Amino acid sequence: MFLQSLDLSRIDRIIRCSLRSQGLPAAAIEPVPESNVSKVEERSHEERERWWKLGLKAISDGKLAVLLLSGGQ
Repeated sequence: MFLQSLDLSRIDRIIRCSLRSQGLPAAAIEPVPESNVSKVEERSHEERERWWKLGLKAISDGKLAVLLLSGGQ
């Protein structure tokens, strides 16, 4: 799927509708606190290897994998 083919307005409506059905305001979506953010560069080789293996296991089990990239480019 190409990003250009996503109907962002529809996705926004679905999210807002879902939040309303749960009694949550749309403003309930907030950035993740900095204390919950972890950077790969700050982790040991052993931790990165463990994360890699956990990720591959989750994928092989058919669980959802998400890669979030941001940076303002």
